[in-house]
Amino acid sequence: MAKDYSKYAIEGIAENLGKSKLAYALIENYVSKNSVDFAILNAAFPDECQGGIHGVFRKKEDVKDFKRYYMDKPISLADGTEIVVTNQWGIDNIPGLIDRANVLGYVVNKVNQTQESSISYKDNKIATAFIDLFKNKNLNIDYLSEFIKPAEELLKMYNSEIPDEAQAIDDVFEEIMVYVAKDPLLLGGYAYIFTFVAQKFDHWLDFSEDLIKENAYQWNDMVGSGKNPVVLVCEESSEDNFKSIFISRMMFTLNTIVVDTDAEELAELIVSCDMDKYTFSEDEECWICDLVVDVLDVFGFSLNDYEGECEIESRNFLDGGRTMGYDYIRLSQNFIGSFA
Repeated sequence: MAKDYSKYAIEGIAENLGKSKLAYALIENYVSKNSVDFAILNAAFPDECQGGIHGVFRKKEDVKDFKRYYMDKPISLADGTEIVVTNQWGIDNIPGLIDRANVLGYVVNKVNQTQESSISYKDNKIATAFIDLFKNKNLNIDYLSEFIKPAEELLKMYNSEIPDEAQAIDDVFEEIMVYVAKDPLLLGGYAYIFTFVAQKFDHWLDFSEDLIKENAYQWNDMVGSGKNPVVLVCEESSEDNFKSIFISRMMFTLNTIVVDTDAEELAELIVSCDMDKYTFSEDEECWICDLVVDVLDVFGFSLNDYEGECEIESRNFLDGGRTMGYDYIRLSQNFIGSFA
């Protein structure tokens, strides 16, 4: 399958840039050559250049959807504002940015066109072993790190800036999704996690929105029954496959219910997912809580960033209010905002 892995050069400034790095290089250079504040930079590169809801850049302090911006590479403006450039660029919206750059005096050239891959992931033992995890349904692990580490090991071997290698990762994901389609609850959550891990290495993979919606619990159904994802997964799984199904259901549900709930309700749902509702054993160690924290971390929301107490009211899923040592309400606000 052919994909557009074209590279670009900014005459006299930089070469061999992918689309998102082209955007970053243009903004960085413009700021370095001109004394601009936020308003002036926004006039130079208005949101319309990006063509979506993310804009070309945002104030770092305003960003909630961390994975869609170069959060680790903030750019300081003349007024002291720190901005971050979005990484959401593709074949459909990059022409708008290039046209704007040309107006501002930059010369941007495409240096290579769409290519067919000549590198096969099948020659890579790490890649084939990773795919075998899905093929053999061998993914009911204790900690998400046990999946994320081999995913990182695989992804760091392929450079997203090299078309053949970027295509190889696309091919790995395409084969993974063949097995996911056959068993979305056992395997879907892990494949979804793989797309988030891939972003760390500038590989951008499209996960099926239909698969997410079809396998998510609906907010009104959960509220009506008073059953949270732990209870519902217990009803449809065995002890052996609970973790795999819970990861899929929880990730897809969190993705879907953000349009139906507020921060307090979402915080209660998250906090309620603990061992109290787990029916297969009386294990006192709350490994379900740890699993939920890991899931939130995959989405880009580390609990360590939300230190500070909060009061969780009993609305739909808890028998009584709870005082938590982390601010789950603020986390939930930011989580909902990241999907806005």
